[in-house]
Amino acid sequence: MRKKILLLLVVLSMTISNSYSQWVQQTSPVNHHLTNVRFVNERTGWITTYSGSILKTTNSGANWIVQYSIPGKRMFGLSVVDSNTVYVVGWFQTILKTTDSGENWVEISNGPWGTGHSYDAVYFINKDTGWVSGTGQLVFKTTNGGKTFDSTAPQIRHS
Repeated sequence: MRKKILLLLVVLSMTISNSYSQWVQQTSPVNHHLTNVRFVNERTGWITTYSGSILKTTNSGANWIVQYSIPGKRMFGLSVVDSNTVYVVGWFQTILKTTDSGENWVEISNGPWGTGHSYDAVYFINKDTGWVSGTGQLVFKTTNGGKTFDSTAPQIRHS
């Protein structure tokens, strides 16, 4: 019985140590906090940063390039719909969208949602339908790819 327990401990120890060896540190081209990461497939991924940059990789994270930057606007939320369409949200009512894999970004700034809010989360289920949330317990929905957002959703109250 002791031999079986010892053998089990040795096998578990080897398994645990091997599972940690699968992580490899990647180098970032910016010296700022990274706030979010999403991959559309095993090779292509995106990162948002605290400094307002959006990074992209096309080689599984071996190299990252700055695709877009708005200094002073911290980026937090990131939703990758497909290989072309990505939404990013951040401070000062920032909502960005690309439909060409990050070559060009459009700042979406419409809707009657007031001033002074920042967004920290975004999630799209397809290229048209998605939600944005942020400060002030706000949640907005779009069904037309961000052309307009429904700001009639009730505010979420703390309980």
